[in-house]
Amino acid sequence: MAEISIRRLADVPHITPEELFATLRSDRPPLLLDWRGTTMIAETGPLAVPGTSSGETIKP
Repeated sequence: MAEISIRRLADVPHITPEELFATLRSDRPPLLLDWRGTTMIAETGPLAVPGTSSGETIKP
C-alpha cells in the first residue's frame, strides 16, 4: 500500500515557492485553499498569501 501512495505523490505536479508567488501575482491567480481547521486558523492566524480562501468557506 505504501508504494501506491508514493506513486500518487510523485504524480502531483510540484512547483517552487517562486513559481507559486509569480502565479499568485498574475492576472488569473489560482484559488489556494487553506484546509486547516477553525481551531488551527484561530491559533496561528490566516495564511499570509494573497488569494487564499479557507476551505470551510467554500460552498459546493
